[in-house]
Amino acid sequence: MNMVNTLMPLKNNIMGGLKWLTNSSRSGDTMFFHYSGHGNQNKSRSGDGERVNECLMPLDYSSSGMISDEELHQQLISQVPEGARLISLVDCCNSGNGMDLPYCSEARGLSKKDIKSGRKKKGNKENTFRSSPGTTICFSSIQEGDSYGGQGYGGQMSGKLTHAFLEVMQRNSSGVSYEDLLCQMREVAGASRGGYQQTPSVSFNNTVDLNQWFSV
Repeated sequence: MNMVNTLMPLKNNIMGGLKWLTNSSRSGDTMFFHYSGHGNQNKSRSGDGERVNECLMPLDYSSSGMISDEELHQQLISQVPEGARLISLVDCCNSGNGMDLPYCSEARGLSKKDIKSGRKKKGNKENTFRSSPGTTICFSSIQEGDSYGGQGYGGQMSGKLTHAFLEVMQRNSSGVSYEDLLCQMREVAGASRGGYQQTPSVSFNNTVDLNQWFSV
């Protein structure tokens, strides 16, 4: 395989990158995973019946298949060691809870009082949530139940969540809390300039104080 192929967003390359990210991680480490592209859903059967999986779509998805939330959990989230932290930015359609994390911010408003930490998600997927030793925090471009992820901003092909994240981080060069980061990203992504309004969300595998400082 030549260098060009190893850099392409093919499924094997993405899965290999996830393995590289977690292989050498230790307690006290912070890892960062960013995906901006296309997302979709598919159905699978397990011991408790049929379920819908949120999926990432690599460049070669038609031949190699999509990357399901189950694969992300097995390859990435479950490999985060105790005392370590994984921060994910998932910028695609059907990303509302594409990592099957049991806790989330549940409100659609911009008011800080509406940003909840420690509220367990409800629904028919609740019994499929799996635990992991470390802490995982995932910012998604939309709320769970929404489908469109807004892959365009200002006439350019750029994910809204990615644009919002970069703009807010540049705006707060001295630092920002998780809560303020989410609120400000909602303001930016919810603007009408890109043609679609979005409400970014955050989910996590353990109760997290969103007033703590965001850092990577």
